[in-house]
Amino acid sequence: MAAMRILACVAAASALQAPAQTRRPATKLQALGVVEGLGALAVGGGLAVLLAEDNRDIDDKTEVERYFNGEEGFGRWNKIYSESDDVNGVQQEIRDGHAQTIDKVLSWAEADGRTVCDLGCGVGSLAIPLAQKGATVSASDISNAMATEASKRAAAAGITTATFETSDMENVNGEYDTVSCIDVMIHYPTDKMVGLVDKLCALSKDKIYVSFAPKTPQLAVLKKVGSLFPGPSKATRAYLHKEEDVVAALAKNGFKVDRSHLTSQNFYFSLLLEATATATQAFARRVCSVTKFAGRAEKRPHCEKLSWTRQDIVTSRTWIRRFGYGGYCAYAVSKGKLVTVDPDVYVVLDEKLFLFSNAEARTAFENEEPGIVQVADGKWAELESERAQKKGCFSCF
Repeated sequence: MAAMRILACVAAASALQAPAQTRRPATKLQALGVVEGLGALAVGGGLAVLLAEDNRDIDDKTEVERYFNGEEGFGRWNKIYSESDDVNGVQQEIRDGHAQTIDKVLSWAEADGRTVCDLGCGVGSLAIPLAQKGATVSASDISNAMATEASKRAAAAGITTATFETSDMENVNGEYDTVSCIDVMIHYPTDKMVGLVDKLCALSKDKIYVSFAPKTPQLAVLKKVGSLFPGPSKATRAYLHKEEDVVAALAKNGFKVDRSHLTSQNFYFSLLLEATATATQAFARRVCSVTKFAGRAEKRPHCEKLSWTRQDIVTSRTWIRRFGYGGYCAYAVSKGKLVTVDPDVYVVLDEKLFLFSNAEARTAFENEEPGIVQVADGKWAELESERAQKKGCFSCF
């Protein structure tokens, strides 16, 4: 019976690849999904094919860009994310599942008057309705074909408050009330997932909506099963992620998950998270943007140069106690040094904000945790007298 179910998975997966009239006998587990707990999952972030245990020496970003700009990849997913009747049963399931995830975001997210950054926007399935609800949307996709199609659809819908550009996520900048990244994380391996979450948090002032294929024991087994079937070359690789890892990456950046929703179809499986910036994270952003005391300035500016209101100062006196070591680089303090920081590089531990001079310092700090906080606490006590002589913004309080 188990063997029959595996074969059914393989046969079903091939339906994702080709319309009914051109289906070929399936030779490999080619899509992710769940059918009675073990099936073919095709996540609607635009990934058409998963080949389990893929060890090719390729660059994921390059492969994704090439695939979704190509006639096969773009054509398939543009059709799925449309109202075309030229889809098979599996593709219809993917369309319905992805639509459910989009609808859930739309039911949760505030839109009117807010700025939104939609990363990996595809053909505009989320960006366009958010703009229709009153948001100002900046959307991007690594695929020029996808971004161009999204722009065409927005124009046809009379949307003037959404822009679409071709860009990878690393080159997107700015600050937005809301940042969304729907069904894109499947293209990011585990070691790069944290960096993606870091990017989402750096862009968001308030809300984050992110969805991904969760790594469960059943899907892990399914991935192994896929490696048993030889077949043609793969399109792009796909990655599953543990929910607790994504939640931890958000928490490290000062975002707390408020709610989650699992969309499960026979051929679509996606976990959506809504995360909100904590008070510590929100205040850190405001202080960093106002004071501009980053290491790039080479010295800490004086408070008299700041454009803070009286209420800002009162609030700061309350919240400053939550800044680790007065806002100096936490890792440097653990070594007995006072070093200025980059305000965009920080972690939040137990509702306390720790800033760092650069990403390398943050990584070193995290690698020595637990234990380094206690060491830094002791060093900070020794440095208090030196800190009092500094005329940086924190010593003014």
